[in-house]
Amino acid sequence: MDAQNLEQLVTTWMEGWAHARGYSPKTQGRAFLVERHDRDGLVEKLIVCPSADELRELSSSMDSVDHLTVITQDLAETLARGQSAGLAPRPEPDTLMVTDIQQHDVEPPLPPGDGIEHELDRPDPHVIRILVTVNGQEAARGTVAVVDQVAVFDKIGTQEAFRRRGLASYVMRLLTHAALDADVETGLLAASPDGRHLYQHLGWDEVASVPVFESAPLSEEKPVAHGAPEDSGV
Repeated sequence: MDAQNLEQLVTTWMEGWAHARGYSPKTQGRAFLVERHDRDGLVEKLIVCPSADELRELSSSMDSVDHLTVITQDLAETLARGQSAGLAPRPEPDTLMVTDIQQHDVEPPLPPGDGIEHELDRPDPHVIRILVTVNGQEAARGTVAVVDQVAVFDKIGTQEAFRRRGLASYVMRLLTHAALDADVETGLLAASPDGRHLYQHLGWDEVASVPVFESAPLSEEKPVAHGAPEDSGV
């Protein structure tokens, strides 16, 4: 995928992600600026495939930004450029993933065990939320936002006490089934390192890495990365 198509894909993902969370992103040149009010007011910038000059310029304005998220198809080079510009990468990047959603199951999924129920909520016509309970206790949840014919999945998570029971897969299948009613063709999500393996198993493909940078402490030297480290479950 070339940089222009990736940027268009990320613009769609950002629109769905922001809509699902109630954010109102602004644009600053090629970057998006997001105030994440559900994360203690953290401010995030996001940019696709930045040049070395763009990273240096962005690093100089980190005083007003908590972290910089980059979408890239060359992780090692982006890490090196970011560190050279005075930015410190978090240990593990997320992964932007895509799927042909029409190839997924169209039948309603069966619960993966006894006592498992789900509630579906539509806070607006373009957002679907799923809550899964086990014997009345909240166990897992997730959200999907529909943008044109794209389903953007977000906040897929399982409570610690209910992990390894197939509930995350169940949530994904419930959301996919619900999204298919809106005639979507493509699924998009940003996967955490742990979640990436689940989505690969469910038939999703990686299209880009999503490293997150913060300002490097002034007292630290800024080493240049020589390799790619290895998913915010979405």
